[in-house]
Amino acid sequence: EVTNFMKDRWAGTVGYAESNVNWLRFGRSCKKKLTSEWAVATIVTSQIPYATGEKAYQPGGTCTVTTGNSVGRITNQGEDASGLGRWSYVQKEGRRNAKITIITAYCPQNGRIDTARPATVFSQQYHVLRRQGVILPNPNKQFWQDMTAFIQALKKDGEQVFLMLDANDHTGDNHSQMAKLLAMCGMVDIHIAKHGTEGEPATYNRGTKRIDYMACTVGLVKFFDKAAGIDPFGPSDHRSLFADFNEKGFFQSLPPSIPGPKARQIK
Repeated sequence: EVTNFMKDRWAGTVGYAESNVNWLRFGRSCKKKLTSEWAVATIVTSQIPYATGEKAYQPGGTCTVTTGNSVGRITNQGEDASGLGRWSYVQKEGRRNAKITIITAYCPQNGRIDTARPATVFSQQYHVLRRQGVILPNPNKQFWQDMTAFIQALKKDGEQVFLMLDANDHTGDNHSQMAKLLAMCGMVDIHIAKHGTEGEPATYNRGTKRIDYMACTVGLVKFFDKAAGIDPFGPSDHRSLFADFNEKGFFQSLPPSIPGPKARQIK
């Protein structure tokens, strides 16, 4: 599914929020599949390690995939350092210290532990936070606090930020945490910037509002200079979002050509 989507969209980077995959068990086979489709590819994932097993399905988690010559710009990659599996990211760098961090994130729904089912993302994160010494965990609130701090720290280091997020939140609601994050981090909702909010579709097939977002720091807005849109529903219960980023314009150069393993005679 990942490879087909990327080929259909000619996508160089794709983020899967709430990937629902036990990456510790099946990450290697996914990487093998990607490298069989592209000469060069990298995949960065996140999940809660405490909930692993032999099953392929695990609620939550994220996946950030980069393919092609753009991989050569990556200087760092990683995941949510808290152990909660909430986001994965890659960092790219180009000429004149141009730097961007691309984040794929999933925010758990708000809830209560006494009514949450054991395998839900809320429940998984609640129990990890309890083991970490948090007395009354609120995984939803914790996400927004930590994501805001993460982005603000990146900006302080001179990074531009592009965020792909299943927010389980709508910016038009009162007390929207997504709207608060955009304001506190100096970020722009790419789709609203291009199309406004009129006719904005629900992005969850059992919902009535948009809860999925692509957002960027102000310095990146002018490089999203082509198409941006929201697809019809497909195999997923969420719509996919897309935006064309002028990477050559931002980095002021094309990425170096990277030969694949066959060309380098690597087995």
